[in-house]
Amino acid sequence: MQDWFLDNASGVVYFFYWFYVLGYWPIILLGAVFLYVKYPQVYKKHCTVALITFSITIVLYEIYPLAPPRMLSTLGFVDTIHHFGPDSYHTATDTFRYNPYVAMPSLHIAFPTIVCLGLA
Repeated sequence: MQDWFLDNASGVVYFFYWFYVLGYWPIILLGAVFLYVKYPQVYKKHCTVALITFSITIVLYEIYPLAPPRMLSTLGFVDTIHHFGPDSYHTATDTFRYNPYVAMPSLHIAFPTIVCLGLA
């Protein structure tokens, strides 16, 4: 599927990649701030859920390490970060905010889901 998108719809890949880079954390933080200001009880509950989720995930990651699929180039996966991402993702000087060797896709879904459930 990745090959098809890269060959036929690279603009879609580019758009969603940059949407993630520029929007992921701001959207989560804005949602959390909104909940904190408008619905503090809901914020407290969902913040607790997020911390428990993160804690469990860190323990599971230590037990069973993961790696991003983009590191499986021998299986045909393409590292789209190097094709579409900012140059800072390729340098060692910016590793304070980006660790290229870990991946927890479940957290990429869990945090926005927790915020969305709080906003619902």
